[in-house]
Amino acid sequence: MLKDQIAPALREMGFRGSGQTYSLDVPDHWAMIGFQRSYWAAPDVISFTINVLAFSKADWDQRREQRSHLPEQPNPNRYYAPNVLWQHRIGHLLPPKPRDVWWQLKDGEPTEVVAREVIAGVRDHVLPAIRQQTTP
Repeated sequence: MLKDQIAPALREMGFRGSGQTYSLDVPDHWAMIGFQRSYWAAPDVISFTINVLAFSKADWDQRREQRSHLPEQPNPNRYYAPNVLWQHRIGHLLPPKPRDVWWQLKDGEPTEVVAREVIAGVRDHVLPAIRQQTTP
């Protein structure tokens, strides 16, 4: 589903990447999404969410100078300490109210409905939130 349905739509929106991590080419900013799979789901169920990250590259580099353990670029699927950078799970950007959202797919079930929900969430809520964070 991610490779055949979601990734092509993400690329149409301007994201680059593959697998679990996709980024937008935003001057002077890291703007990324990461698909996080739950390890606690039943064997025949895939449960996943999306992590969203946007942050100034200059500010990231400054934080790296202060915290030598930070990688060259942030990872949207890694949680950084509060006030280190702007990052949220997709559910906190979706209406009607902030909440944690995890999609579930059972083995053998059609994936089109979930794929459409994910694509709409990124297009209608994640992209505007990233733009707000990366526009001076």
